[in-house]
Amino acid sequence: MMPEYDEKQTWATRRTTFLLVVLLAAVVRVWVGWDADPLDLDVGHFVRYGKALANGNPSGFSHHWSLGPILLTALTHRLGLDPLFWLQLSTIIAGVVAVGACMVMVYRLCRIWSVALLAGLLMSCNPSMLVYSVNSMGEMPFIALMLLAAAIQLPPEGTTRHHPGRFLSAGALLGLGYLYRPIESYLAFGLLGLWQLHYAWTSRAFSRLLWIGLGAAVFISFSMPQTVVTKIRTGVWSPSTKFSMLVYRDFGTDSKAMYGLNTPLQEEQRRYQ
Repeated sequence: MMPEYDEKQTWATRRTTFLLVVLLAAVVRVWVGWDADPLDLDVGHFVRYGKALANGNPSGFSHHWSLGPILLTALTHRLGLDPLFWLQLSTIIAGVVAVGACMVMVYRLCRIWSVALLAGLLMSCNPSMLVYSVNSMGEMPFIALMLLAAAIQLPPEGTTRHHPGRFLSAGALLGLGYLYRPIESYLAFGLLGLWQLHYAWTSRAFSRLLWIGLGAAVFISFSMPQTVVTKIRTGVWSPSTKFSMLVYRDFGTDSKAMYGLNTPLQEEQRRYQ
C-alpha cells in the first residue's frame, strides 16, 4: 500500500533542509573568512578610494574599480568602523544569499527538490565560491543579486503565471548589480529580457511587452545615475571594471600604474586621508 502524500510534511522537510544548507554555507564561509589573511590585493584600492571619497576627494569615484565596495568603504569610514571587516562581511553574506537563491532557482526550474538540494550543497562547499565569498571583492555580491533576480523571475510551485512584479524586481536587483559588475549587469538583464520576449512570443502574451519595458526602465533608473555620477566626478563615461575598459576602448587608467606606489592620483588621495 502506497503511503499518503502529505503536502505539509513535504514543505516542512524542504524548509528544514533549505535552512540546514544555508546554515552550512554560513558556517563554512565564516570559518574560512576567519583565516582569510591577507585579503585580495584589490581591496587596498577599494579602501584607498573609499577613504578619499569619504574625506571629500571627488577622485574617489573611480571608473576603474567597482563602485559598490568603494561606497561601502566610504560609509564605514564615515561611521568610524573598520572598512576591511565590513567589506569581507558583505561578501560572506552575499555568498550565503547566493546559495539560497541558487537552490530556489534550481527548484523552480526542475521542480525536483533533491536536485536543488544537491546544487545548494555543491555551491556551499565549492572552493571557488568560498574564495569569492571571503575575498571582499565585487563578484559574489553580483552573483547573489543575479541569482536572486533569476529566482524571482521563475514562477513558484503550483502556478505557471509570470507575475509582472517579478520582472520589475529583477530589474531593480540587476540595477543594484551595476554597483559591482556594470557591463555584466547589462548583459544579465539583456538575457533576462530576451527570455521574457521569447515567452511572450511563444505564449502570445503580448501584453507582457509593456512589463518588459517597465522592467527595463527600472533597471536603467538604478544603473544610469551611477554612470552619470561617475562621468561628472571622473570625466569618463565608461563604467568601472577592467572588462568595460576593453569594451569601451577606454584606457585612460593604466592598470599597471594603479598598482604603483607613487602615482599622482594616489599622492592626491593621501592628502585627504
